This record gives sequence, C-alpha cells and structure tokens, in this order.
Amino acid sequence: MSQNLSRGSDTLAKALEQRIVYVQGRLPDLDLPRQGYAIIFSNSLLHHLPDPSALWKTLLKYAGPGARIALMDLLRPHSKQLAQALLNTYAGNEPEIKRVFGLVIDFDTRLPIDEVAA
Repeated sequence: MSQNLSRGSDTLAKALEQRIVYVQGRLPDLDLPRQGYAIIFSNSLLHHLPDPSALWKTLLKYAGPGARIALMDLLRPHSKQLAQALLNTYAGNEPEIKRVFGLVIDFDTRLPIDEVAA
C-alpha cells in the first residue's frame, strides 16, 4: 500500500472511531444508549432468534426517520440434499465432525422466507 493511501486510511479510521459505536446485546431486552440511529447493521442474527419479530420491533424502535438498515442472514436450502451439496462444495476439506455439525446446524436453524415474514 502506498504511503499516501496508508495515511489516508489511518486518518479515516480515526475520524470514524468518533462516529461509529458497536453495541452488543440480546434481543428482545436490548437497551441502546439512544434512539434515531441513521444506520443499523445486522448480520446472521435473525435465524438465531426464537421470535423473529423481536428484531423487527427493535429496528422500528431504534431506527431514525429515513434510516438505512443492512440486514443479512442465511437462507435455508430447500432440501438436505442441496445442503449436503453446498457443504461438499464449500467445506469439502474440513474434518468430518465440522462437516456433519455444520450441515445439521445450518440446515435446521435457517429460517425459510415465510417464517421471516411472519
């Protein structure tokens, strides 16, 4: 990386430290320091919640007007055969225990679209 680019990214990182706050908590009992956030990120959380509406209620409570929300999660394969094929493709060289555990956890915990929409 060039010296100028490196300096620029250091300057940006320092500036963002003053503006970005990472918060860890548990839904539905999350108590954030304020309301009206402009940006909210959620990655691979939804499928872990016993009640997906907890996430939607939290987003409504804390997102400000016009807020940008980035919500990413997993999509359950349509069958265990497809899940197995994906596992073979992307984790084919992993130890067997990881492969079996990954297949069971990934297939059984991901929410289908109709469960998320409910």
